Amino acid sequence: KREKKATGGQAEVFAGWKKAKGMPDIQKHIIRIANEAKSTAEAAAVEKAKIDSKNLTNLLNKALYSTEKEDANTYKLATSQRDGQAKLCSQKNGKGASIPGKSLVYDLICLCARGPESDGSAGNACCDSCAGGLTTEVQLDADAKNQVKALIAACTKPGGETELTEAALNGAIATLAGKLTHKKAPQTNENNVLGSINNDDSAGCTGNVGGNGGKCVVYKVGLTTSGDHAVQWLAQLQASVAEKNKRTAAQSKLQHLATQIMLLNITLAALEHGATAQAQVTAADKPKTAVQQTKIKSAIKLRMTKLNVERKLGALTMTASLLARSAH
Repeated sequence: KREKKATGGQAEVFAGWKKAKGMPDIQKHIIRIANEAKSTAEAAAVEKAKIDSKNLTNLLNKALYSTEKEDANTYKLATSQRDGQAKLCSQKNGKGASIPGKSLVYDLICLCARGPESDGSAGNACCDSCAGGLTTEVQLDADAKNQVKALIAACTKPGGETELTEAALNGAIATLAGKLTHKKAPQTNENNVLGSINNDDSAGCTGNVGGNGGKCVVYKVGLTTSGDHAVQWLAQLQASVAEKNKRTAAQSKLQHLATQIMLLNITLAALEHGATAQAQVTAADKPKTAVQQTKIKSAIKLRMTKLNVERKLGALTMTASLLARSAH
């Protein structure tokens, strides 16, 4: 086959290696390095695809909104008034169009959207600063964004945010599970109730703490992520943790691959230097006696050994630097 020649900038890169012709050992090293570099680059491409933040963002949005992006219905309990709030938030008299656990926003509306004007808890059922002027009842198919945003703002005050980790999520869920109340006088109708209720809660989660109703949400079988009553926002948060862990592992692998590439470059530079030195010595000393040639080869071998030691020291220094940087 006709040999393809390098042109332009590539010609300069390969010029130094022309002197390595006739040196089988060096050529074998170069081929090995080229193959390793190719494999490393391919592995890096695979890991890079894993750190795309879009996947994590979509999962978090699905936990928050039930969709990957906010839309016109994000802050509504329903798109019609067919089902009452008691059915939507506590499955009173059967399932509604949606059930508790659909999204964090959905459950927040059940817990904190303003009920009728007679609601004794007003906005303070959500947080100390959530009452404000938001005292009007929110209809089922009306936008409750202001109510939800008021609660989110209270939750994200300085010191209120926590990094999303498996331990943090499990801890939060354990705390939430401890807040669920069960059938115990005077409330004798529901288990796994979160929120404020009045008397026996026989009216369900109406959005008003009064008349045996409540500002609450009912998880029929608890905080489960499987079955007909799965808490979807919890499932999405668990998937988010797994995705975040995958991204962290990929970033670590990419750092390791970057170190490998640097080591290959150092090795290549050492080989190029050795090939040039060997070519110069061979050309200048062809007439030398066998004894002199042996001395020359020994000198070259010593030089290559020194270069290898320098390469390893350089690699160790860079690796130590990377580890130190990672520790901070």
